[in-house]
Amino acid sequence: MVRMKYESKQHKQSRDVQPIGIYASNGFWYCPAYCFHRRDFRLFRCDRGRSVELSKLEAVNLTQVHTGNWDSYIEEKGPVVELYVELTATGVQRCESELWPAHKIQIHVREDGTGWLGNQIPASSLPFFGQFFIGLGTDSNVKAPDGLIRVMREMLDKLRAQYR
Repeated sequence: MVRMKYESKQHKQSRDVQPIGIYASNGFWYCPAYCFHRRDFRLFRCDRGRSVELSKLEAVNLTQVHTGNWDSYIEEKGPVVELYVELTATGVQRCESELWPAHKIQIHVREDGTGWLGNQIPASSLPFFGQFFIGLGTDSNVKAPDGLIRVMREMLDKLRAQYR
């Protein structure tokens, strides 16, 4: 068990965690861990950790948990929404390489290489997906949920206002 000082986008905090492992995705290193404060699993970006020291907390039995399955142990809380996004062939390739497994997004690929995403996602993750799909440009076309489309419009309005 370790106590780490961690800086997220919103907070600087100290957390007692039980790391499961480390893996790289999209140029970042990630550490899935059991968080004693949240009593649930969390994914931490390693570059946001500021310091680490040993903790006196007792380990939780996580012998069956590893980097390949830790996300299946996450307790989903809060409302979920249906995601439906059409993808060009380039959009499919980018989703395959950039959407990390923690989001449990299944990519459906057609014979011509185009595809779609059709999954349930936590409503709380709309800002993340808004940024992601804006980054795909015309290689993605979000059809649902309406809340995600609203979030993306707000983000694009702010960006447009920045360059007036």
